[in-house]
Amino acid sequence: MALARIARANLRRSGGAFGNYASEMDVLCEGRSYTSKFSSKSPYYHVNSKAGGNLSYIPCIKEHNLMDLFSMRGISGTPNYQHPSANTERALEESEPEVEQDEPKYAGLEATKPGEKPRVVVLGTGWAACRFLKGLDTRIYDVVCISPRNHMVFTPLLASTCVGTLEFRSVAEPVSRIQKALSKDPNSYFFLASCTGIDTNKHEVYCEAVNNGISEEEKKRVLHCVVIGGGPTGVEFSGELSDFIMRDVHERYTHVKDYVRVTLIEANEILSSFDVSLRQYAIRHLTKSGVDLMKGVVKEVHPKSIVLSDGSVVPYGLLVWSTGVGPSEFVKALNLPKSPGGRIGVDEWLRVPSVEDVFALGDCAGFLEQTKRPVLPALAQVAEREGKFLVELLNKIGKQNGGKAFSAKSVPLGDPFVYKHIGSMASVGRYKALVDLRESKDAKGISMAGFVSWLIWRSAYLTRVVSWRNRFYVAVNWATTLVFGRDNTRI
Repeated sequence: MALARIARANLRRSGGAFGNYASEMDVLCEGRSYTSKFSSKSPYYHVNSKAGGNLSYIPCIKEHNLMDLFSMRGISGTPNYQHPSANTERALEESEPEVEQDEPKYAGLEATKPGEKPRVVVLGTGWAACRFLKGLDTRIYDVVCISPRNHMVFTPLLASTCVGTLEFRSVAEPVSRIQKALSKDPNSYFFLASCTGIDTNKHEVYCEAVNNGISEEEKKRVLHCVVIGGGPTGVEFSGELSDFIMRDVHERYTHVKDYVRVTLIEANEILSSFDVSLRQYAIRHLTKSGVDLMKGVVKEVHPKSIVLSDGSVVPYGLLVWSTGVGPSEFVKALNLPKSPGGRIGVDEWLRVPSVEDVFALGDCAGFLEQTKRPVLPALAQVAEREGKFLVELLNKIGKQNGGKAFSAKSVPLGDPFVYKHIGSMASVGRYKALVDLRESKDAKGISMAGFVSWLIWRSAYLTRVVSWRNRFYVAVNWATTLVFGRDNTRI
């Protein structure tokens, strides 16, 4: 195993010297960013404190709940501990000649320079480590935290999470909130990694990273979210994601904030069913929030990129497909009449006319052509109205002794189902929303956008949540996010 390390002034490796590097890269490592260089052949990095300093630690590097502290000065010294890997490396360095290495070269943090603050390295994110991190004066020290977890677990309440009394996120606290310098200060970092060794003579810590370093282009790809479809779902997701990036990522992950991008791709106009003025408002707001709007039709989808009909290639790290709902393979395979678009065909009472005692509703159903009715859009309010109509119909049939098989033929069904559109709403992020109360695309009615529309949007959907229990949860979650920001703990 090749083990990379840093000397006090520059980078060296057993069997050769790397020399100087042209640039450093900010790497997002599962929820934390840091500046480092990595090697695909040697996935180890290490952190140096300044030479000549004292060392304080608990000699048990396998227990990540325990805490090892390395600093320049001001912390009492303890007897030295020499990791076996350091002896092995020194022996290899003495026996092997210096050879230039051609493979990619990555390293960890360099030693602190004159004039810089002393560096404290903390191993672990348990109770002791987090209490130390919370009280450390970052006006005096730069801090580096290394742990395979980016959060502290409040263990006394852990049992309650196993049975649903508490949510897991209620007992997990991100280390970036415990010590804000880890995400904000330029020379303080969190590394998602496991410590494998310590060289106390050189003030070096050897660690195995959870993720290896990636190139500049790969970072841009991984942190690029592409949303396909400019309907309400695609626009709302793009707005929420851009709001998350602007309010939370830029504040807590300053090392990678410039790499995170959102692109919304739509073949025609976004929110085509909304009023023209609302569409223009949405375009302006999304653009101002950092969302890139593209027109195009997706031709091919690959694991790391998509190809548009004009031949352009768009790389992505996350692809969200929100172009609408189509019939499932199960619906397609049913030997039942189909409506335009492949849904199960129904009449005006949502019955499947070719069979007895079978009804279809929701996204799987559509009016047959002979009804001369258009296929209704796959919207929640359409499905909810159909469900309300059908349950009232079946209750009526049952009261007239028509609930048994093949016994409802002579039961009068009453008025057929009629759908009346009550309007559309969509959030675009940053406390802004669109409200379009027109009954149809060409009708006249109230259309508004902005903060008041956002209040209407939230109030309307809160009242439609099924149970009072979930209404309470939604309201509490919204209030918690408003006060403390979104929860981005990696569990």
